[in-house]
Order: sequence, then C-alpha cells, then structure tokens
Amino acid sequence: MSYILDEESGVWVREQGGGIAYSDGPAREKRIYDLIANCKDRSVFSSEIAGSIGGWASEYHLSAKRHFTLRGLDLQPGQSVLELGCGCGAITRYLGESGLNVTSVEGGVPRAATARLRCADLDNVRVYADDFTKFDTPDRFDWVIFVGVLEYAPAFNDAADPFAAYIDVARRHLKPGGKIAIAIENKIGLKYWNGANEDHLRRPYFGINDLYTDTTATTFSRKELAALMTGYGFVHQEFSYAFPDYKICDTLITEAGEQAEDFAASALLLN
Repeated sequence: MSYILDEESGVWVREQGGGIAYSDGPAREKRIYDLIANCKDRSVFSSEIAGSIGGWASEYHLSAKRHFTLRGLDLQPGQSVLELGCGCGAITRYLGESGLNVTSVEGGVPRAATARLRCADLDNVRVYADDFTKFDTPDRFDWVIFVGVLEYAPAFNDAADPFAAYIDVARRHLKPGGKIAIAIENKIGLKYWNGANEDHLRRPYFGINDLYTDTTATTFSRKELAALMTGYGFVHQEFSYAFPDYKICDTLITEAGEQAEDFAASALLLN
C-alpha cells in the first residue's frame, strides 16, 4: 500500500483513499484548526494557544495538560513512536518536542491536517490520514501509543474480537522489546462513583454497572484491562493513575509510587 503527500494539508494519504469518519463535528474542528493557524507559537505550553481555549472541545484538543499522562513513560529522544489516533495533535506535539521520531495516524484528513498544522515546524513528525487497522509501513517502532482510542474498538471495528484487532496493529508495528502505552478511562474510577456521567454514553453509573454492548465504546477496570492484555501476550505491565482522568490530568501517580512506603495518595490529591 502506498501513500502520497497531500501538499495542501501536509498529510500523507492513501492513493485510493480510505480512513474512518470520526469527529466532534466539522464546525468545532474547523474552529480548532483556525485557532492553531492564528497562533505563531504552537508549542505544548504556548500562551497563545492556552488563551484561545473556550469550551470543552478546544480544551480537550489544545490543553497543555493533555500530555501529562505520558510523563510517567521512559520516552527517550531519538526513539521512534507510532501514535494511533492522534486527534488534533496535542499529544503529537509533545512527542515531537521531546525529540522522538513520530509517526501519527488519524482516521480523517481534517483532524490529521490539524495535527500536522500543530507540528508544522517539527521535521521529526509525519502525520497520516488512514484507518489505522489498515495502516501499512515497513517501519517498526520503540513505542506504540493509544491515547483515548482503545475503548472505541467495538464502535469502529467489526472483528470478532475488536480489542484484539487494535492490539494486533500495535504488535505488528513494534520492534522486538518495544512497548505499548494505553491511556483509557477506568470504568470504576472515583469520579464515576461520585455520579459523573460515563464519558462516552453520558449516563451516570453506566460503566460501573457494565452496561456496554458489542457496539458501544467500552472501558475497563484495572483488573479487566490487565487480564485483557495478559490474554494478548503482554505479561509485563505497569500502571499509572491519572487524576481526575487521563484527558486533563492534574496529578499522575505511578504504581511504584503508590506502593512506596509512607506515601499517601489521598494526601496528595486533597492538596
């Protein structure tokens, strides 16, 4: 399979077309594109971008806090990373600024074009528009990253085991010894016990009661996710816990930190 560079957007696209239709709506995403286009400083901590945030959609796609969940990873300059589902490029920008060689894939050209625009000054970032289950490259990567993506497998994939289909994409693109990083909601997270709506279905206690179907976005508890990944052959696992959640993370607690003697997570979270 071959890709060609779309000169207008700077995005690599399949010659025969393809991808998936996923967005927050054309008007919202056009606004985010325009906000980035009007900022000279497009860096992670750009005060211009921060000052342009208004409403949840732009906060999600532009906030500097988007990348905080990844700060617990041992990402090293010069490593290669495949980002599956890059959205409008908030995480992509962080990876690129960190000196990694970044290949990012987004389902549709409009979002991919926004991610490319966010990283226009970074030569170590390439953005593709494609259905990532069909993405084809001879390259292999030190890291494959899913941020807010794995949960959508049942909604966008009709395989008998849609989660396996997504994980198999990562597996075939990893170098020997490479790692997968997954950021996903914990369906029994603290905010859900306090009555917050389930993030995808917008109903309280939906995940806690495990009301997901074969076609809805689906999240897991920690034990369920661990069992899922073990079943797919990824036995060595490390967990971190993002508060209030991985989307806009204020505090990240690693599993090693949580288990350390005399460490009280509750004291940290209450400050």
